[in-house]
Amino acid sequence: MILQGMQNENESDYGKAIDIVRKAAKTHNLELQGYKRVPDVAPHFNFGSSAKGGATMAIPVESI
Repeated sequence: MILQGMQNENESDYGKAIDIVRKAAKTHNLELQGYKRVPDVAPHFNFGSSAKGGATMAIPVESI
């Protein structure tokens, strides 16, 4: 599953943007969308942050 944060214009906020998406990846209730985390299947991947795309992270999930 790909999680994407808000766009940001200030490069100094990129670290903060990544932290926000990382926290959402850990705390969001994926069961509301019909998924569960499966960290043993694959690692999560941080795509970094950009002004137009915001912070982006992939986490391994499977349907429930």
